[in-house]
Amino acid sequence: MMNEHLRRMRKEWNHNTRTYRDPIGMTGRRPDAKEFRETLRDVASKFAVSDPAVESILDVGCNNGYLMKCLNSKAALRVGIDFCLPPLLEGRRLHPGMMFVQGEITHLPVPDKLFDRVLCYNMFHYLQSQDAGLAAGRELYRVLKPGGRLLIGDLFTAEHRDLIPAEDRERWDSPERPYMHRISNWMFISINALRAMFESLNPRNIDVVPQHGDIRCPGYRYDIVVDK
Repeated sequence: MMNEHLRRMRKEWNHNTRTYRDPIGMTGRRPDAKEFRETLRDVASKFAVSDPAVESILDVGCNNGYLMKCLNSKAALRVGIDFCLPPLLEGRRLHPGMMFVQGEITHLPVPDKLFDRVLCYNMFHYLQSQDAGLAAGRELYRVLKPGGRLLIGDLFTAEHRDLIPAEDRERWDSPERPYMHRISNWMFISINALRAMFESLNPRNIDVVPQHGDIRCPGYRYDIVVDK
């Protein structure tokens, strides 16, 4: 059953789809052009998306699929899952070569061990709790093939929350900002707890790495890369 937090998040993401006409705006990722190019380069490198053995990719929290499209993968199967329907409909219009499915990250509507690559970028802080974050991590790992790679990117981490400058905290918690963009409504995941959960699943490798140096909010945003 969806709680009030998720209902408000869904309502505002649905509104974004109707009001933003540029693809980057619809994804909620609105950096300048240089930063977006560097982000794409960073994600593609960590995700090893150009590996010719990659036949299937899943993007969870995909919105309209713009990030997956920009990664320019040659994978035959590219699937995006999001809990909001309007951006998925927009994705189907914009990217007819991809598949878009509505679903919840803690209960993904796909079989076990289906994808060579699983991506979840810039969305964990919208979850309602640490438990939801850990459950989401387990689900992302469940649908990953043995030998595959999972990238959970742009994590706001509990361990580094104090590094956020005071002026950013004040700006991000303005009552004029939408509910979903206020820092007080974000979930800061414990990167140590997330790593420990993945370690309990016996992966081949886990790397916790900082965001690339060209992003405007360094020091407290991390990626976790898990090889199954």
